[in-house]
Amino acid sequence: MLRVQTDSREIQSGDLFLALKGEKFDGHEFVKTACKLGARGVVVEEAQAREILTQVRQAGSVPVMVVAVNNTLRAYQDLAKFHRLRFSIPVVAITGSNGKTTTKEMVSQVLATRWCVHKTQGNFNNAIGVPRTLLGLRSGHQAAVIEMGVDQVGQTSQLCDITRPTAGVITNVGPDHLEFYGTMARSARSKAELLDWLPRTDGSAILNADDRYFEMFSRKAKCPVISFGMSGQADVRAADLEWNGRRTEFRLFLPHRKLAKRANVRIMGPHNIANALAGASVGCAMGLSGDDIVSGLQKFRPAPMRSEIRRWGGVLYLYDCYNANPASVKAALESLVGLNAARRTIAVLGDMLELGPKEAQFHQEIGRDAAKHHVTHLIACGAFGPNMADGARQVHGPTQVSVVR
Repeated sequence: MLRVQTDSREIQSGDLFLALKGEKFDGHEFVKTACKLGARGVVVEEAQAREILTQVRQAGSVPVMVVAVNNTLRAYQDLAKFHRLRFSIPVVAITGSNGKTTTKEMVSQVLATRWCVHKTQGNFNNAIGVPRTLLGLRSGHQAAVIEMGVDQVGQTSQLCDITRPTAGVITNVGPDHLEFYGTMARSARSKAELLDWLPRTDGSAILNADDRYFEMFSRKAKCPVISFGMSGQADVRAADLEWNGRRTEFRLFLPHRKLAKRANVRIMGPHNIANALAGASVGCAMGLSGDDIVSGLQKFRPAPMRSEIRRWGGVLYLYDCYNANPASVKAALESLVGLNAARRTIAVLGDMLELGPKEAQFHQEIGRDAAKHHVTHLIACGAFGPNMADGARQVHGPTQVSVVR
């Protein structure tokens, strides 16, 4: 077997096809296609095994191994766990309410100054995406960076059981997925599960010193902690930030170094500085030099639609629309006005989802924030557009408000 595949369209000769059941598709419906494309083995659920055997016989004359399991998702995760345990390499797990993907890219760039790094592609960060990433590990990889997105208590532990991280980053805790968590405290406890899986002696916990749950996380960690943030008490911190229109320059303070390093990173906004500091902290935990850390950060490029700045027709566009929660939208508004306070600014904002019973209130707060930042024109879109508009009008400022449903 060459690879484990869950998408029949990606099958190559010799692959193992694992039939996952999803909300929209059932992989069992594509077993015959996978066999015709060259799959030499299929993993299916016991309830459908007899039917699948018939399909496999009809697909062609080449022998195909059929493995029946109770649950194909669990089997997929078990395969990934088995494969990951074959590698004695640093594995960094990243979770948090905001900044996971950006931090993942920054950590990867920093570690790539020394090692061949395998990382989560895009945001394949859930119960299917994490196993997919781990199954991509190859003998040449010397480190791995795994992004974990969760929205239920217990999910972080499940992903850590598969990943077995040697270092963990919690970027921050904000009002994310409150429809499922109920409270931010439960969200924090969910993310804190990562700390239970870090090795006590040679593990590292990378924690945000500016986050309200920092003390709770620090007490829970049983391994060495490296803190990051703008706080003067943080182990890794930044000072003297300057935005030059394309990059942010700042002084980077690292633990056990007397002199600060000058960093120049293609980011903007305090939230992205925090992500860069998290990346630098992982570099410190892995024993990289200050020069290597700065070099890695300077190679970072924003992922599409995540604090991405474009210029067209004399207009600066800030694209930060892959996903949204109140903290990320507030950070985007700060970045928008920070592009050039003297220029006209237009914020086009849509709905934030999975916020639970206070969703209307959260959208009102975003409208108020836009007006308090003196955004020239707020265009509020979606079902909660009127709530954002109401919030903006409560400020009685100069912000013009439009609602698009």
